[in-house]
Amino acid sequence: MDKAVAAQNTAVLIPGFGLWKFYARVEKAKRSGEERYKWRKGQLNTVKGLFQGFANDLESTLKSPDPAPMWRGDSRVGTARSTSVQPIAAA
Repeated sequence: MDKAVAAQNTAVLIPGFGLWKFYARVEKAKRSGEERYKWRKGQLNTVKGLFQGFANDLESTLKSPDPAPMWRGDSRVGTARSTSVQPIAAA
């Protein structure tokens, strides 16, 4: 009789244990997925910040006047040079 009672008690506990085991696996997968998501989002935000910084630096560089005319001794600093074309004299 004791063996039958022990078998019934075990039979009652097995389905509950199986459900608990399944729940634990699902929660573990959920936690690891959230951590991966947060890590990837952080990486993307870092790269986004780098690109924004690069774009801002590039834009500020392009907005500043061209320093090359000063080096050539041109008095029209920051302005475009004349683009008129001189005809070539026939020989």
